[in-house]
Formats: sequence, structure tokens, C-alpha cells
Amino acid sequence: MSAPLARDVRFGGTWSPAQRVKNDLIFLTATAALAGARRLPLAARLRVGRLFGAAAWLWPPLRRRVTAHARGALGDEAPSGFRCWLSTGELAARWLEGLRERPEAQLTLTLDSRAALSDALSEGRGVVYATAHLGAWEAMGPLLVSEGFPIVTMTRASYDPRFDSLYRSLRDARGVETIARGSPGAPKAILRALRANKIVGFPMDLAGRGVRTVDVTWFARPVPTPIGPAEVALRTRARLVVGTPGPGGALTVRTVETRGHDSRSLTQALASELAGRIRALPTDYPWIARAL
Repeated sequence: MSAPLARDVRFGGTWSPAQRVKNDLIFLTATAALAGARRLPLAARLRVGRLFGAAAWLWPPLRRRVTAHARGALGDEAPSGFRCWLSTGELAARWLEGLRERPEAQLTLTLDSRAALSDALSEGRGVVYATAHLGAWEAMGPLLVSEGFPIVTMTRASYDPRFDSLYRSLRDARGVETIARGSPGAPKAILRALRANKIVGFPMDLAGRGVRTVDVTWFARPVPTPIGPAEVALRTRARLVVGTPGPGGALTVRTVETRGHDSRSLTQALASELAGRIRALPTDYPWIARAL
């Protein structure tokens, strides 16, 4: 086992004593912050989120990383790192809203998007839902469940299993089913969900270890991108859609034609669609974690 994997509990590794102390502190701090944030109304939480975003921007390594990732993808069109960090703080505050017993709505479903999903499900073969970590992405599943759509989402294991339990409880409470990406039973679980005519969500902008990828173009440069959504749609003949939060907090869903594509060209079509949406809302993308 390589040195990085030897310290990665997701792959059977163990934390060093220093890692354990650091991760315990992060988890305890996060748990305390979540407990406090649940008690704040959304408007107050948004103000706090923006303050944290501004504070993060003051730390040079974080400022440089966000600026480098955004400019690497968007060039001169990239927003300032300060604007990106303010938005990141606000988006974190919006994510915390989902932890409340009666959260305020973060997104709305347009008539066109509702019609696209209903039409896709009418064929009875399920729907492959390609998406990205754009805007209030965690609010997509709960919104669709509230609109009567059966949702299953692919999830990626956290570096700390304790956070997995938190994420799972958040999704379970809103009626969003999950499948752990890369787990031994994941392929069969995906097929069962599609045969039950459910919508299965696949994040496309973050591959992670153990995920099969193909290099396709995002913002004029090649990026390893999960090929699974394209392969599943082609093999099962499930309808394929792209869905992300759009301008004004509207969930935007569009059908993607699969005929005439192989898995690579279809993955490129999905990447191009998602890149266009990120370009339209660049401050709503978490550049701190991703260099597309």
C-alpha cells in the first residue's frame, strides 16, 4: 500500500496519531458549529457564512488556491477570489439549512424541468441524472422528493467516516436514498433503482479514487471525468438528464440525447453542458476543492 493510502481509512489504512488529533478537532469543531447553526435563522446564518468566507480569503494559501483554480478554468473571466469565498461561505450556510427540522426552501423547480423529469420517467426505465457541485446542490434531492420524484444519489466516502453518518442522516431525513460510490454492491444497487423507475444522481465533477474515468475537456483542458453515468445510460437505455441549480435558485433540468454516442463522446457532452453552467455561475462553484 502506498504511503497516502496507508493513512486513508477509506482504503483500509489507519490515521497517524497526529492525524487522529487533527481529525478529532475538526470533527468536534464541526459538530459544535452545526449545533449552533441549527438555531440561527437563515438570514443570520448567511451573514455569518459571508463573514467566515471573508476570513478564509485573508489566509494566503486559501486565497491563492481558489484564485488559481478559478483562473485556470476561466482565465480572464474568472471572478475574484474574494467574491468566490463570500459565495462559498453563503453556500455553506445554505447547506446548513437542510439540517433544520423545517428548512426554508433553497431551490424551486421550474415547469420545464418538472416536465422533463416526468417525461423521462414515463418510459419506465429510470433516469440517469448527471450533476455537479454547483450552488445549493444538496438541496436538489430533497426538493425533488418533495415534488414526488423518487431520488437515489451516489455518494463519495468522506476522509472521516463520522461525517458519512452525518451526511447519511441528513439525506435519510429528507427521503433521499443513497448508494456508496465504489462499494461492492453499487452496480447492482444502481440497476435495481433504475428498474424501479427511480432517478439516480451522479456527480460528474469529482472522480475520487477507485472511480473509472476518461479524459474529456472542461474549459479547454482535459480532466479525468467519471464515465459511469454515460455507460449506465447507454447500457440500460435509461433516459439521461443534466440537472443543477441555476440562476435565481431555479433547478434546471435538461434532457440529453444518447443516440449516436459512445460512452466517451457522451461523457464529453455531459462535461460540456456542466462546464457551461459553471461558467454562467462561477462564484457558486467550490473552487477550493476542484481544479477543472
